[in-house]
Amino acid sequence: MRVNLSGHISRFTQVAGIVTALVALIALTAVPRAVTAQADAAVIPPVGGPGTEFAFFATDFEDGEKVGYWLNAPDGAIVATNEETFANDDGRADWMWDSPDNAMLGTWEMVAEGEDSGTIWVIPFEVESGLPESGAPAPRITNGDYAVEPLAGPPGTEFEFFANGFESNEDVGFWLNAPDGSIVDINQKDNTTEGGRVDWSWDSPSDAMRGNWEMVARGVDSNLEQVIPFEIR
Repeated sequence: MRVNLSGHISRFTQVAGIVTALVALIALTAVPRAVTAQADAAVIPPVGGPGTEFAFFATDFEDGEKVGYWLNAPDGAIVATNEETFANDDGRADWMWDSPDNAMLGTWEMVAEGEDSGTIWVIPFEVESGLPESGAPAPRITNGDYAVEPLAGPPGTEFEFFANGFESNEDVGFWLNAPDGSIVDINQKDNTTEGGRVDWSWDSPSDAMRGNWEMVARGVDSNLEQVIPFEIR
């Protein structure tokens, strides 16, 4: 007896196609984009003792998006902060965390998640009883628009900077925000390249205040400001 299976095969193919499409759709919508922090997210300082104030930034969020954050402790426990921040017009969020005086020593992770985009950044850092050994490779922070190298150093360190986004051949002025909130004028002005990028350096004095500093570069015509955090420790 001959049996016509063409209709059954056709319907099976259609059902299989629908299931495959649903699985793909679920995979796209249900899994947030998690990224281990590299060029577009950072922490300053990357290493500190208990009681250190750590400053974080992360990018790729939506304009004005609410960003929640929490911590993964070295023992795997989740430490809720019950706090949130908001991304700026460029999709960048900045926030701080004061580690307690009895903070567990080891590798921590700061996790930031965008409420709407589902974008997740995982930013590792260290809580140690002392500073890293001398001679350790100097970290570098960059978000694509600016950078500083090294990220941290003792008084007397020469810090090298670059910043993008200015007008071609625009004059750019520089100053520093010290850890105590005072402004330090370095009396330096330079011109950008044709690509709108400027490179410069600063020799920190031997008696420089220890703590979190900011190098500010401002375009004379565009009024664009790039604020570059770094540390003297």
